[in-house]
Amino acid sequence: MVIDNDGNDVESPIHLSFGLSYASFLVLPRLLMENMWWGWQVDMVDLMEEFNEKFDWEKSGSISVLFKDESGKFTETDRNLCDYRRGDSGLYLKDSGEAV
Repeated sequence: MVIDNDGNDVESPIHLSFGLSYASFLVLPRLLMENMWWGWQVDMVDLMEEFNEKFDWEKSGSISVLFKDESGKFTETDRNLCDYRRGDSGLYLKDSGEAV
């Protein structure tokens, strides 16, 4: 629980964004982040820098990412998503709108 801007004791926005999952980490693919519009990237980098200035969490070790399918079984890594230099971010657009 955190205190919101109105002084109310509420669940944090981050807690709510994780929903009912048991995830301890949020992992974002570089390919897709680099295809977001410029202002979003600047804001994201600023927030990550602020986070790293506040917490010295990287001393705890490294992080590995493993992919799971819809049933929760480990599966082969999505090679396109992991290839931030040559991958196609268009394969992941949710609508038929223009890429960012």
